[in-house]
Amino acid sequence: MNVKFKMPKFGRKLSGKAWWKELMMTVIATTISIVLTFGTAAWLDNRKEESARRELVMMILHDMDMSLTDAHKSDSSLQRGYECQLVVAEHPEEYAKAVMNPIIPASVFHSTTEEIVSSSIETINTIGNVLFVENVSSFYLTRKMYEENVVKAFRKDLEGHSIMTDRDDFMKVDYILYSFISSNYLLNMDKCFSQCKKMMKVSDGDLQEYWRKRMEVEREYHTDSLELKLQEELMDRTGRLREAKMRGKGAKD
Repeated sequence: MNVKFKMPKFGRKLSGKAWWKELMMTVIATTISIVLTFGTAAWLDNRKEESARRELVMMILHDMDMSLTDAHKSDSSLQRGYECQLVVAEHPEEYAKAVMNPIIPASVFHSTTEEIVSSSIETINTIGNVLFVENVSSFYLTRKMYEENVVKAFRKDLEGHSIMTDRDDFMKVDYILYSFISSNYLLNMDKCFSQCKKMMKVSDGDLQEYWRKRMEVEREYHTDSLELKLQEELMDRTGRLREAKMRGKGAKD
């Protein structure tokens, strides 16, 4: 930032008071110039740091939000499995109808954001809130336990059983226990997520807006049209080569 001031000139003859006045004007002008130059640079740097911090926080909270959505879907499957068992226990003939919909937890958690948070000290420095990072770490630890002790453990218990075709196997599944474990993990994850939003002053509306902007970017750079173009080129080249071979074969004959 270039700031121009009318600087005093000491070349002309000045009286004592005038000389001191010129000197003070020089000092003040130089000070103001330095403050404006470096102050503006510092302000811009702070704006960049705050923007990077906000973007990182929103990325983490979005990942937590998506993880909770998937976990709640699995929890709903377990609750639905228990409700189906109640129906089948009282009305065995309803078994086929009761198990028509999937009743197996199927959460799939992506670890990309978690690895970014846990693998770099620079992430903690950028965020600048140790308590927030601790809550995020606790959330991801609980998510890992949910994956291991609910999703994977449930599927392992089903090995050798056919709950969709065998009523006795279906009634042996301990939906009550897994629902209890699932609900406890979800309470902890929900608590961490709510605390993190509160600490960073992020609302549900902010998260929805972040998700909308992400979708716009993904649509803008979607590769479906490019993939279609490549497939068309493949078909075109294959056809041209086939026709060339036919023409060569005709000329040879």
